[in-house]
Amino acid sequence: MYVYVMWRHDEALAEHLRPYTAGALYVRVLTYGVEVLQFVKRYSDAVNQLKQLIGQNVYHLEYRGRWFDRLALNLDYHLKQPVQVFLSPSL
Repeated sequence: MYVYVMWRHDEALAEHLRPYTAGALYVRVLTYGVEVLQFVKRYSDAVNQLKQLIGQNVYHLEYRGRWFDRLALNLDYHLKQPVQVFLSPSL
């Protein structure tokens, strides 16, 4: 419940103020977490994390291109599921 209230509050903020909120920091940490998961070759967990990051539309929208790129690379090259690149539900 608290996360939802925080997200709704941050959504009402001006876009230039959102990078300084706790939710934006959390999204940055999750982005670095994706890199760690890929480093230890846990690509399916990284794909799930990337889908969650792409699914939100409040914080760090400028990272979406990077997230889509990593999602496509993980699905196509590492997990050998090229069709899933086009069928991902949150895309």
